[in-house]
Amino acid sequence: MPESQTRKPAAAEESKREIWDLRWIREPQQDRSARTRAQLLDATQKILDREGIDGLTITKVAREAGCSVGSLYHHFQDKQTIIYAVLDRVAHERVLTAEQGLELSRWEGVTLLGVLEGFMRYSLKQSRRLPGVVEAQRVLALQDPNIEARMHATHRKIHDLCMQLLRPRLHEIRHPDPGLAIRMVLSALGATLAQRAQSYVPDARPAEPKQSDESFIREMLAMSGAYLGIVPASGSDSA
Repeated sequence: MPESQTRKPAAAEESKREIWDLRWIREPQQDRSARTRAQLLDATQKILDREGIDGLTITKVAREAGCSVGSLYHHFQDKQTIIYAVLDRVAHERVLTAEQGLELSRWEGVTLLGVLEGFMRYSLKQSRRLPGVVEAQRVLALQDPNIEARMHATHRKIHDLCMQLLRPRLHEIRHPDPGLAIRMVLSALGATLAQRAQSYVPDARPAEPKQSDESFIREMLAMSGAYLGIVPASGSDSA
């Protein structure tokens, strides 16, 4: 086989990784006060990842951030305020990341199943990156309707961005009602991804069935494709 042909699969795989690697976007901090606030939020997030909400204290946050407790209280009223600020920042950054990563031109030539694969890879990546935030958000949403409303607003924005990519590809669907079918698939994927995200929290029970992320993605794509009536072509972006 010619050398040029042996390189094509590797090049295709690299192209897929570039599409699916939605890099986390963080806005630059312009002044000293904003930088200090960002350091405190970073410290809070690290402690949430290590110890959860119950292990988070104002003293620990100040120590982790390398500042005084007095400086922390200059920016945040109490423990709850700083946790809520972390959740707000993460929600904002999720939308910024999705807006850039799901920009239409980035996905030219990618099939509908390829878009769904990208959505799953992005979701799993951010869940592994933010296990403490994921858990804090879940716990607080049960206690505060405002947190739940913010979660839904963020999910809705990302869902709408995904639908912008999926609508031009609905012709690939063989289900008698493509619009309903794709909404059902996104709902099922969202619920399953949320369940899997909980398994990334330290000391959490593994998701069932126990499988790698690659196996999970492969099986969810097979289920989605079967329901939608899509048979992925051999060597396609969704293979």
